[in-house]
Amino acid sequence: DFSGIVDDQADTVTFVDPAFLPNASSFPSANLGIVISGQGYAFAESSASALKIIGQGANVQGYDVLLKVNPNEKLFEIPSTFGTAWTGTSVARSNAIPFSQVPNVDSARLIITTDKDVTIDAWGSLITPLGTHNVIRQNENIHTLQQVEVHVYSPFSAWIPYSGADQQDSSVKFSYLANGVGFPLMEVHRTAAGNADITLLITAPQSVLEE
Repeated sequence: DFSGIVDDQADTVTFVDPAFLPNASSFPSANLGIVISGQGYAFAESSASALKIIGQGANVQGYDVLLKVNPNEKLFEIPSTFGTAWTGTSVARSNAIPFSQVPNVDSARLIITTDKDVTIDAWGSLITPLGTHNVIRQNENIHTLQQVEVHVYSPFSAWIPYSGADQQDSSVKFSYLANGVGFPLMEVHRTAAGNADITLLITAPQSVLEE
């Protein structure tokens, strides 16, 4: 029973036609756009077998950062029932961003590799501010490796690893899913350091048609 949880911060997630998002031409296979207030946007492929992220974008310190995710990042397998299990590795690569803090370097790009080991490990009744729902719980063990490459322009032109920039992280995420809702009712994200963030859906999802 999580009906008594008090919200600390509210975000808005909007589902849109991906054609209306910036850089849409880079993701012609996307059939769903996801906009998260203050955090950027994502291009997704929704099919009868899975929901996958194929690209992401955001404005970071004035730069238009675009990530192409290939292999794609699977969020959910469809259908999912108690005992469903899968693993996946996705790689997100950014466009080149101006970077001149190192001699003979003019730009940098980000590479994020994500490994997931996922199991639907529980089912039951969940009470949230949105009501009472029968749910299944998706348990994800997630490991990420973030790397930076820099472009050297002299005495030769090449992309090389930026020494000392690698960052690794491991976490566990529980997503509580119900039929007909279209978005996790609740997510609990626990990091290796022991910190936990809880995200609750407080209104029913809505799609937006832009003209």
